Amino acid sequence: MNTASKTLTIAPAMIALCVALHSSAQAAVLTHGPMIGHTTDTTTRIWVRTDGPCKMQVRLTSKDETIVSETIRLILEDNFCGSAKVMGLSPRSTYSYRVILDNKEQPCPVKQEFTTFPRRGEKCVIRVGFGHSLKREGAHAVWDAIGARKPDLFILMGDNIYSNSTEPDKQRRMYLQFRADPHFRAFGATTPIYAVWDDHDYGIDNSDRTQPGKERSLKTFNEIWPNPKSQAIHSPGTWSRFTVGCAEFFLMDVRYHRSPNDDPDGLEKTMLGAEQFDWLKNSLADSSAVFKFPVSGSSWNCGGPEAWNHTFKYEYDSLLAHVRAKRIEGIILLGGDQHACKIAVRPRESWNGYDLHEWMAGQLWNRKADR
Repeated sequence: MNTASKTLTIAPAMIALCVALHSSAQAAVLTHGPMIGHTTDTTTRIWVRTDGPCKMQVRLTSKDETIVSETIRLILEDNFCGSAKVMGLSPRSTYSYRVILDNKEQPCPVKQEFTTFPRRGEKCVIRVGFGHSLKREGAHAVWDAIGARKPDLFILMGDNIYSNSTEPDKQRRMYLQFRADPHFRAFGATTPIYAVWDDHDYGIDNSDRTQPGKERSLKTFNEIWPNPKSQAIHSPGTWSRFTVGCAEFFLMDVRYHRSPNDDPDGLEKTMLGAEQFDWLKNSLADSSAVFKFPVSGSSWNCGGPEAWNHTFKYEYDSLLAHVRAKRIEGIILLGGDQHACKIAVRPRESWNGYDLHEWMAGQLWNRKADR
C-alpha cells in the first residue's frame, strides 16, 4: 500500500517535470537583432527575429520612466521576424531597452540603447549616415567606423544584399547573414535604420517592373526593414517619408514600377509609376521642412546607364518643373547605385531653379573601414 502510494505520488511529479523540460526546450530565443527602425520624437519600432513562434514586446527605461511596447506575434509566415511599436516617448531622450519573448527577458551581446529624434520642425543639427552596396558576405568593420561618428540615423540606399533573385529563401538567408554581422548588430541596436532597395536586392541586375516574382521580394523587404508605413495605396511599393527635426526624408521605390531602361524616353516612361510620382510631387510641396531629401536607389545627376539624368530625363525634368512652379526650396538629392562617393550639382541655369546638389552614397563593402 505504501509502495503504491509512493508510486502514485511520484509519477505526476515526473510527468510535470518532463512537461516543464519540454516547454523550456521549445521556448523561442532571440537569433537576430534587436535593431532600431523607424523612430520619431515620441515613438520607435524595434525589430527582432527569433527561432520559433512567440509573443514579443520590448521594455524601455530612462531616468524618468519605464514604458512597454505593444505585444506582437512572431509567426512562421514572416520567418519569425517582426517589429514592436513603442509610443509615449519623450523627444531627444535616451532609452535603454530589453526584448521580452513570452514574458522572458532575452540575453543580448550588444548594447541596447537609442535616442529619440528632436521635435518635428525643431531647428537643430542632425547627423545622417547613408551608404549602399553590401556585396561581400562576412563581417564589415565599417559599421564600427560609422558608429564612432554617432549618426542620429542611417539610411541603406539599395543593393543591401546581392541576391540577384526574388526567391524568399535566398533573400532571407542573405539578409540574416547581414544581420548576424556582429559589427552591424551592435550598430543597429543603437541607431535608427532605414532602407530603400535597388536592383540586386529587388531582383536581377538592372531589374524593373517586368521582374517575375517581385511581389515575393516586396514581402521579404517588409519582413526585414521596419520602415515607416508605406504610402502606397492603390499599387504595391515601398515608398514612405519621415521627419527628423527640420529635415524630411522621402524614401523612394525606383524598381517596382520602373519602365525598362531601354524604353524610349518620354511621357510614358517612368522610374516611379504614376501613383508614386504624384505622391513625391505632393509630398515635396506640402512639406514644411527646411531641408528635403528625396532618397533614390538610382543616381540623379551622376550619369550612368540607370541614372535619372541619363535614362529617365523626361520624368526628372517633369519633377523639376513642378519644384520650380511650386517654389519648393531646400531640396538635396540622395542617390546610390554607382559604388562611389560623389557630390554632383545640377546647375541652376539648366532648369531655371537653384543649384541642385546630389550626395551620392558610397559602397559599404570595402574590407577596410578607412578606404
